[in-house]
Amino acid sequence: MRLVDAEASSRENKRLKPALDEAKLKLRHACVEEIEFSAKRGLDKVVVRQLASGRWVTETQHVTISGATGTGKTYVACALAHQACRKTARRIAR
Repeated sequence: MRLVDAEASSRENKRLKPALDEAKLKLRHACVEEIEFSAKRGLDKVVVRQLASGRWVTETQHVTISGATGTGKTYVACALAHQACRKTARRIAR
């Protein structure tokens, strides 16, 4: 079973790489699972989880991220874009 899982993971990564290359993310390894929700940042976990679902992409909606300098807007944007690329790669696999 591990061999099958490894092959599936390898194929998904092969589909993901071109999508990430095309996205030209400033922070290519940003990840929604690593977003910090400190009070200073003022991020709402529920909203970030909803955005991480990728529904905004399938419904062709836009996301605007605002906040003070140094609060991680770029990281959050790149993490959401990376998640969208991952979900797209998985969808193509099916």
